[in-house]
Amino acid sequence: MKRLALGFIFFILLTIHSSGNILEAKREVPLPQDLTVPADLLKRGEMLSIDEATRLAVADNLDIQMVRLEREGTQKDTQIADGVYDTQMELAGTYSQDKAERASLVSGSRELEGIVQVGFQKKIPLGTDVGVSVGTIRRSSSSSFTTLDRNYSSFMEVSVTQPLLRNFFGYIDRKQIEQVKINVKKFDYETLDRIESSVIGIRNQYWDLVFAYEDLKAKLDALGKAQDFFRITKEKLDIGTAEEPDVYAAEANVRNRVVQALEAETQLNTHSYSLKVLLGGIQVDLILPSDRPEFKVIEVQYEAALSEAMEQRRDLKQMELSIEDQVIERKIKWNERLPELEFAGTWASTSLDREMASSQGEVFSGNHPQYFGGVTMTSNLELRAERGSYSQAEYELARLRRELEKLKLVIGQELDKSYRTLKLAEERVRQTREIENLQRKKLTEEEKDFNVGRSDSKTIIDFQDDVIKAETEAILALVDYVKAVDGFYRSKHTLLEWVGVTDRQAVEGEKK
Repeated sequence: MKRLALGFIFFILLTIHSSGNILEAKREVPLPQDLTVPADLLKRGEMLSIDEATRLAVADNLDIQMVRLEREGTQKDTQIADGVYDTQMELAGTYSQDKAERASLVSGSRELEGIVQVGFQKKIPLGTDVGVSVGTIRRSSSSSFTTLDRNYSSFMEVSVTQPLLRNFFGYIDRKQIEQVKINVKKFDYETLDRIESSVIGIRNQYWDLVFAYEDLKAKLDALGKAQDFFRITKEKLDIGTAEEPDVYAAEANVRNRVVQALEAETQLNTHSYSLKVLLGGIQVDLILPSDRPEFKVIEVQYEAALSEAMEQRRDLKQMELSIEDQVIERKIKWNERLPELEFAGTWASTSLDREMASSQGEVFSGNHPQYFGGVTMTSNLELRAERGSYSQAEYELARLRRELEKLKLVIGQELDKSYRTLKLAEERVRQTREIENLQRKKLTEEEKDFNVGRSDSKTIIDFQDDVIKAETEAILALVDYVKAVDGFYRSKHTLLEWVGVTDRQAVEGEKK
């Protein structure tokens, strides 16, 4: 009894010295020998902010770089389409010599012919095919009946072909080029949309890293408190106010906290490596987040947000361009039902002389012209294929217009979902903060009871678990909130603007 009384007095003095809170004792308590925790993990990484991560992603993310290259390739489609108006040049030269045996003596024993010519062919935007060709023919014969045994015949020819009904003055050609430009513009919107999708994925990965970082800090803090509790329990055992099971429970609690810290460390390393990959494989050992999620309530007017989404959504703009493209396609199909009526005209100048220079000079004088003009019409009398293609174009146009209406409904649905998710995330942050505060108060009061012998180790450990869980939920709620904010702007397709990235920086990869 005497020993017990002295122990109780010693315990009371220890309680007064510790100010009633076992977790305020911060002296080092060694872990069991078979346990280790890397205490320097949170000190050896490279700090990175969310804005820096976003800028690096826009500049160096490999998926975004591939999208840009794909866009640059698509931009060349306009150049390819304009190739229909390229000038074609043709150079030709032939030589023949005939010494075949002939039945008639008057035919001569040898005939020689050489031709050199150059020609240019070009289609102009009015659909007119214009051709220009000049050349010289040298002929020589051993026949005694040939007036000029050697002569040069030069020529210059200008030809014009003009469609008058189908492809009237180049209508189809111009419309097809217009379609290509529309498709290029559509891909510009697609490029920005894919980049924005990558950006939100990278930002989400950053916030996952933030959660892992904060979770590891919380787990290490919980480990420290478990060590303190283990020390206090052992001291109480020494003075006879605790039992062996209390010590066993306290040590098991330490070991459990070590495992939780190691799991949190693994998550931190995993998210850090994933973020490094998304940032183009930056050469750092470990990325640590320098930013913490902040609870800044976003004032949102749903109707105004919906109106903005209808103006900014790139998929909606792409659909409108698809309808514009299909309207053009229908016009093309209607034009293709017309007969082919073409005018063809030729003007040529020729000259003949013994000397090549005289022959070539004479041809440009136009003293010996030749003219040709004609109209050709070709018509499919039944037009089954043409009428069928036109009907298909009309049906496709009607389908696209229905799809546009459906897309508007889907956009409203997506915005409503993101809006509700944002509001739910706001409330969850408020409630988890209150829950964490209440759990901490509960643990504090129970620790006071434990110090005066009115509680046990199991209750303290359970209450510590409740605090850890509440702290984790509060961190997770805050991370989910900042993700929900990004998601809300993404649902309007205004995330790039929200994070300070211009369209030019996005498509060209310029760093701010």
